Amino acid sequence: MENLSREAVTVGSAIAHIEQSLVAEDVSDGKAVVALYSAAGVQLPEQVLWTFDQVKVFHESVISNRRHHLDSQLVAQKRRLAEINSETAVLAARRSEILSSLKGKGAFSDMTDATRQLAIKQGELARLENQLADALLLEKGGTERRDSENKLLARLQVDLAARMDAVSNAVLAVEEARSALYASDRQGYLEINATANGPEFKIKIDGNRSGGISSMEIFCFAYALSKVTKDRHGGPHFLIHDSHLFDGVDARQVATAIELGASLADYIEGQYIVLLNSDEFDKLHFTAGFDARASVVPTTLNDTETGGLFGFRFR
Repeated sequence: MENLSREAVTVGSAIAHIEQSLVAEDVSDGKAVVALYSAAGVQLPEQVLWTFDQVKVFHESVISNRRHHLDSQLVAQKRRLAEINSETAVLAARRSEILSSLKGKGAFSDMTDATRQLAIKQGELARLENQLADALLLEKGGTERRDSENKLLARLQVDLAARMDAVSNAVLAVEEARSALYASDRQGYLEINATANGPEFKIKIDGNRSGGISSMEIFCFAYALSKVTKDRHGGPHFLIHDSHLFDGVDARQVATAIELGASLADYIEGQYIVLLNSDEFDKLHFTAGFDARASVVPTTLNDTETGGLFGFRFR
């Protein structure tokens, strides 16, 4: 609409200029020159007066041609101005429709769905961009070694394309874990690309590259991998995370991760095992109705002067 508005100003200025140019011009018939010579006492011959008539006719022809050209230009400019006004009206109606839609209820659910779709599209876009780069590489040809690599890469791309259902499920699983951990505070996505070195997995959550976010990226990947493995092969029915995974992670994200692990355990029909120090566990606040302590395995360490941890003595 801004572009059309600027163009309308330009077209309007052109129309005004053309209309001003169309103002009738005075065609000299030579009478002023005759009057001047008469006042000076000079009688002009008939041949000179006849030449004045020829000049007048020629001048009128020039003006007529010019008017015809300006008329056509004026019609074209007015037609364009009408088109601009029509296009502006259509865009204004569309803008009103969008603004009206945004005022309605359910905007949050729409945004959540749009975020999920965006994660899928970003993964697909990365795959397509990678395929484009590989296609350009194949066109250049190369040595026998590169040709062999390209063939293997092409096979990998075909294989990856054949597994798009599993890729989409993995993308959605990562988004499910990411949205539970960070809601709408941080966006993230999973990319699975075919490269000359084999499949490449990239998972990213927005924010500074602190240890906490990197750990949660690993958690999201493990969460998605467990789900996909369960769907395709039944899975190993367990997932284990050491306490190091949660170093530098906010207590709220740790509690949410454990709750996600509990739901994952139900999904894979197995166990989610987390190793945590008791003092770190006591800092966690879980949602109402989730009894984490009921799943804690009691551990007793019998250290003696002659023995040690689990029967071993460390020096």
